[in-house]
Amino acid sequence: MNGIGNILSWSFAAILSLIVAGCAPHGNVPTLTAARAGNPVAITFDDLAVVLSATVDQAGRVDATALAVNLPRLKRQVDALAGHWPATAHAGDARLAWLCNARAAWSLWVIAEHLRPLGGRGDAFELPETIGTNVLLDRRFVLDGKPATLRDIDAELAREDDFRLAATAPCATDLGGKLSRRPFSAEEVRSSLRRRFQDLIRDGDRVVIDHADRRLRVPPALWRVAGDLPERYNKRFNTQEASLATALGPYLDAAARRRLAGATDYPAAPRRGPAGIVAVRLSPLERRKIFGPCVSCGP
Repeated sequence: MNGIGNILSWSFAAILSLIVAGCAPHGNVPTLTAARAGNPVAITFDDLAVVLSATVDQAGRVDATALAVNLPRLKRQVDALAGHWPATAHAGDARLAWLCNARAAWSLWVIAEHLRPLGGRGDAFELPETIGTNVLLDRRFVLDGKPATLRDIDAELAREDDFRLAATAPCATDLGGKLSRRPFSAEEVRSSLRRRFQDLIRDGDRVVIDHADRRLRVPPALWRVAGDLPERYNKRFNTQEASLATALGPYLDAAARRRLAGATDYPAAPRRGPAGIVAVRLSPLERRKIFGPCVSCGP
């Protein structure tokens, strides 16, 4: 048995003891309310709000131990999202916000399946450096009463008029935009796009400027939706053979443009290989402070 199955079997007692002892953050009431005959179960993002606030730092990295402690809340959230969504979540910016929140919740759940005890302890956890891309994107779950995957969410976001929606969709790995510390609302899902897109382009783990092979390597979500940007740039500015790095310029601030300046003549290519899990990593010194100079605690 692996991942969350392991945690729920050999470490769930430890997690529950932390919660009972008051180590887990206090949040709102559980997401699911009692279903009455003929009425759907109410869905909110109260649990996701607590999970994001407790587990995600300012840089969008995940604290593995906090994620383990908050698994019951995360489970309630993904279970709630499996139910039929209200009519207000079926159109417009409200649906975009719900899709982004669902993507954040499910990406966290998928990486949580790979949690493991840190240094052999039962009260601290860590995440591996990487996860298989297909494991992440093709993990099947239920969303709004129907089977879905993260790849399906990306495809729906890609049909929107602004390519940045799909490119910056939140994810617990470096194959998407960084995680927010709170759920998205209909009012901010578009207004935050400019800031989130700058963050994406400036992130060297997500957008890689490969000087050795002279390639600009971008996450799959950005690659799928940015294919026609060079042609649109050529028409708008009466130029020829603009690269993706050049075509992205009008969407970027000065800092992001400076980062791409050295790759303006590089062909673009999608990122290959496993996805990097964006987790908080302990330095060797921090490990020694916690565990002492023991062989089982790593370098």
